[in-house]
Amino acid sequence: MNDNENNMSNEFKDVETKKNTYVIIVIILYLFVILLTILLILGIRNQRDTVKDSLNTKTNAEDGVNYSIE
Repeated sequence: MNDNENNMSNEFKDVETKKNTYVIIVIILYLFVILLTILLILGIRNQRDTVKDSLNTKTNAEDGVNYSIE
């Protein structure tokens, strides 16, 4: 009877270990998605600022020639 109880407790430990592993994997994936989201937002802000600066100086982005009238 004691062997049977040990087998049952070992099975539950295995299930708990697998569950903990899955939780850790999901947390790592969430952190990765949050990091990519932050980088995307920063990239969009940088692109928006670049376009605003380009429009303010009237610089053609393709050839880099400044067409501002002074």
